[in-house]
Amino acid sequence: DTAVATSLMEMYFKTGSVDSAMGVFATTDGKDLIFWNTVIMGLARNSRAVESLAVFNQLLMNRGLKPDRVTVMGILVACCYAGFVNEGIQIFSSMEKTHGVDPSNEHYACIIELLCRAGMNNEAKDIADKIPFEPSSHIWEPILSASLDLGDTRLAETVAKIMIESEPKSSFPYLVLIKLYEMTWRWENSVKLRYTMNEHKLK
Repeated sequence: DTAVATSLMEMYFKTGSVDSAMGVFATTDGKDLIFWNTVIMGLARNSRAVESLAVFNQLLMNRGLKPDRVTVMGILVACCYAGFVNEGIQIFSSMEKTHGVDPSNEHYACIIELLCRAGMNNEAKDIADKIPFEPSSHIWEPILSASLDLGDTRLAETVAKIMIESEPKSSFPYLVLIKLYEMTWRWENSVKLRYTMNEHKLK
């Protein structure tokens, strides 16, 4: 029974028993998409990115099934954990045209995190700017953190201002921007921003 096999694999993956999970995968017939997605995501979360990609390629050869949002998310997670930038970009770029899957907020967040981990902050910002809906803070936070880590104060300031405009009740971008102003001796700007935080009762 595929449903039972899927539940068994989920248990194995959650406990890190990847080989046992793959044993179930190898011996189960009539695999449905939920089953495939469980394997792809389970391998990704257990840092077995190469195997996750291999299973994804097996799925693509199955003419009866097509990847969905969960499938693509699993592969992007695998690429993000392993730092497979080229593979991640290729999958993200083709998900809509090749697989008919519209990128969600989670897909954008994952590819942006992958790029930021690779130090490709400007490329991540370019993708964020082209999102056809209002991005959540999960989109911007990796870019902000990564630009700070690399000392790119100009990009960090730009992103912090975007975050403040879109989510004025979040204290994180305010604190980052205050830190940037103080690092660059812009004390007046820092004081004004602290006053704004007090007005909004942010800590």
